[in-house]
Amino acid sequence: MIKMLSTKMIDGETIAHAHTLNLNIRCVDFIKVNGVDFDTHSIHSHTFDSIAFTSANAVKYFFGNQNALNLLRGKNIFSLAGKTSEELARYNLKAIYTGENADDLAEVIIQAKLAKSVLHFCGNLTLEVLGAKLKGAGIEYSSLIIYQTILQNKIVLNEDFDVVMFYSPSGVESFFAANKLNNENVCCCIGETTAMALRKKNSTAKIILPRQPSLQSIIEAIAKYFQNSRIEL
Repeated sequence: MIKMLSTKMIDGETIAHAHTLNLNIRCVDFIKVNGVDFDTHSIHSHTFDSIAFTSANAVKYFFGNQNALNLLRGKNIFSLAGKTSEELARYNLKAIYTGENADDLAEVIIQAKLAKSVLHFCGNLTLEVLGAKLKGAGIEYSSLIIYQTILQNKIVLNEDFDVVMFYSPSGVESFFAANKLNNENVCCCIGETTAMALRKKNSTAKIILPRQPSLQSIIEAIAKYFQNSRIEL
């Protein structure tokens, strides 16, 4: 059985499915997320024509405000693919364009030529990739923090794992505050942005990237990796 560490809590159904693939998952929350109250009346809708979401948490806490839906009227919605788009679908909404990561989404927005000004709903530790690229292309950009990511950076693990799963740069940062990888560890990152953060902490880390930025795709990628490893042996 392959021992895996998930750096956030995941659902029991996924854990059970992974077990059928000879993958045993232990979950440890290396970050905590809390919503931030925001007043929709203080947001002037005429100052932006588009809205961007780059995390499922942003969508979740956006709709935690009962008046938030009014902000979407007549606006273009852009989001990341995977969990972010899935969270939007829970509210019967679909982005007009999606990207695999923030850099890709910025390029999509630029190429679509639909947005002159973008309001980005995000967390306090969100990277400035989206804003920097949009501003560089002459698109007005502003952000509003609607959730706080709190690093749980004092957690020390006293057991070994074959695989460590990372879902965000903040999760990487929190894990490495009190832990390190060994030479045998395989890491699976949900996307390239998270992988870049991991490489900064460990330049020689063995990294797997899933085909899609989703939990299901991560599990499939890990199972395939070890299946191929056994074949090579």
